[in-house]
Amino acid sequence: MSTEPQDQRPHQSATEPPRQESPSALNALSWEAMPLFVTFFLWGLGTGAQHLARPLFAASFGVPVFLVTLIIASNAIAHLISDPVTGILTDRWGRKPLVIGGNLLRGVSTLLQFFSRSYYEFLILEFIGAIGVSMFSTGSSIIMADATRPENRGRAMAVRSTAMRMGMIIGPAVGGLISVLGGLRVIFLFNAATKVAIHFLLFYLVRETNPETTRRSRQAAGGRSNLDFSMFLRKPVLVIALVTFGMSAMTSGAFGALFPVHAQENVGLSAGDIGNMISLAAIVGLIVTFPSGFLMDRFGRKYFLILGLLVLAASAYLLSQITTLQAVIITVMVFGWGQGVTMGGSEVVAIDLAPEDRRGAFLGIWNLFRNVGGIIGPLLVGFSAQIFGFQAAFLSTCAFLVFCALMMAAFGPETGGNWRPRARQDASQPPVS
Repeated sequence: MSTEPQDQRPHQSATEPPRQESPSALNALSWEAMPLFVTFFLWGLGTGAQHLARPLFAASFGVPVFLVTLIIASNAIAHLISDPVTGILTDRWGRKPLVIGGNLLRGVSTLLQFFSRSYYEFLILEFIGAIGVSMFSTGSSIIMADATRPENRGRAMAVRSTAMRMGMIIGPAVGGLISVLGGLRVIFLFNAATKVAIHFLLFYLVRETNPETTRRSRQAAGGRSNLDFSMFLRKPVLVIALVTFGMSAMTSGAFGALFPVHAQENVGLSAGDIGNMISLAAIVGLIVTFPSGFLMDRFGRKYFLILGLLVLAASAYLLSQITTLQAVIITVMVFGWGQGVTMGGSEVVAIDLAPEDRRGAFLGIWNLFRNVGGIIGPLLVGFSAQIFGFQAAFLSTCAFLVFCALMMAAFGPETGGNWRPRARQDASQPPVS
């Protein structure tokens, strides 16, 4: 992979030396990688259930809707603090210890949430658990970056998203059933149980992928990071940061925080019904995820991101209009389509832009940009809903997503696509799976 993020090309010319794979790299589409993908499935299973419980449980304490969205924003604040540290430490200590530690922290905090007796207890535990989520998600993303090449990265990330979405499909439905049988609190016990299974998979079946190039670079720098921070001010990175901000405002804010409350109050859906709707969105996303990854590898990332942003904008508009169950069904299907296209696209581009010898540090710091959207997006959406109403919040999100799509079209980078003449590819490279 090139270490020049602005001018990176998806192919190697015939005059360039062949790329050297890290000795610890694995084929992300092989059976060897299956335990890692199973952890993503289990993570999605527990997270999907808790996505249903989190806003409804916060609202059950009788707090204003703004404080419900603050629960979502607290997750992003924790990521903002811990993602860069996690990324740097993965270059120093390896990927696996951080991923295991993050899973453990999330599991313990989720278990303690079962015993929460006030909104603020729940908020504090959610913040602590979000640090664990940050460690897991950042570390696992870096593992995926180590394990792939630009030619198969879109497909590999699509397999990861598919595994997680399969869990997200089942999770909210299971969460809805649990809430009917045992109450919302029991969902937190279920999520904690999934973390126990993930721990054993990570500890025994997932191997370290920290590439030798990272260790050599750190040793040459005397253990210090030599990452060029000016690369984060370049146009390609800033445009992708804007895109991820818009995606966070929609997925975490408009849909993740406001949709369950809006559907319950405006349409009269039960917790079980809302769980089924979230599962429906995940099913649609699952259907489109792998084809999108395949097409991104073949034709490039840029225009699929633009399409996904416009579809998300359409779903935000439809959310402002829902009054019936039929309208909710159509809306969540459109949202699932847009999220399925965009979910991995911006991350794939960020990985494409990351320098191989400082991949952990780059992706950890990159998450600072992504988490600004996770913090400000839900808060702005929640503030808009509190002051101007749900409809205004959804319509403003729609307008911003259209703006993001226009910026991506005008200034966004293209880092993939191998439909060019095959002569451009290095014949010494083995075929990618």
